[in-house]
Amino acid sequence: MQTSGLLIHLDPDDFDSKAAAALGASEGLTLGARAENAWPAVLEALDAKASVAMVRDLERMPGVGRVDVVFVGTNETDEGEQ
Repeated sequence: MQTSGLLIHLDPDDFDSKAAAALGASEGLTLGARAENAWPAVLEALDAKASVAMVRDLERMPGVGRVDVVFVGTNETDEGEQ
């Protein structure tokens, strides 16, 4: 499992309630409290490859200017552990 801290920078000219709903519906993404044109979030993905793909998908969403990855943590356990 990989957990990433993100700062999603919003494009004020293209961000609307439809874009906000799309962000909120993104699987594995937990949004924090929005401040102006920045929205902190936590992204949980199965592995690094899935995490990168999810960030790229976020960057392509209407209303998103850019996504900064500010923290990455991994939780690697031995096979069979829970």
